[in-house]
This record gives sequence, C-alpha cells and structure tokens, in this order.
Amino acid sequence: TNTNRRLGRKGYQQLPDYVIPVIKLMKSGMSHTDAFKQRAKDLNVARSTVGAECTTCLNISTKEFAGLVKSDRIKSFLKERFCESRDKASLIEQEL
Repeated sequence: TNTNRRLGRKGYQQLPDYVIPVIKLMKSGMSHTDAFKQRAKDLNVARSTVGAECTTCLNISTKEFAGLVKSDRIKSFLKERFCESRDKASLIEQEL
C-alpha cells in the first residue's frame, strides 16, 4: 500500500472513490444531486462529504462541476488538476 496517499477517515480516496464514480453516475443520466446522494449511500458517508470531495477539494463550485461533466470537459480538467501525479492521470484516462 502506498502510504503517501491522502486517505479519509474511512480510507476512501478522492478520485477513485468519490469523483470518478459520481461522474459515471452523472454520465448515465443522474443529476449531480442524486449522484452525490447515491455515492454517499454506497460509501456510508454524508452527502456533504461526497459533494466536498467533488467540488470544494477541487476548488470549484457545484455548478462548475456539473457543467464540466455535462460539457465533457471534466476529464481534461481533472488531468490538468492532477498533472503532477502520473498514477492519478493514468486513473483518469482509464476510467473516464
């Protein structure tokens, strides 16, 4: 296990556990609100935690996040945001 990764209290990571699954739910037709709720239920965390991981931790608003997903610009945004991490860039490329 890579000990350098920032893990939440329950051991979840931002990209693989919050952001990417929410994006996939939204791309399947779910609203961002419903996607946040569904992911919160799946992980047994607060909806606000999911929302914060997808927006606040990326320094964007909920409206910006939803707009990036809807316009299909979220992948390039995330790759730019995590450009310093080869592992994260690879994960984004594979999953999205």
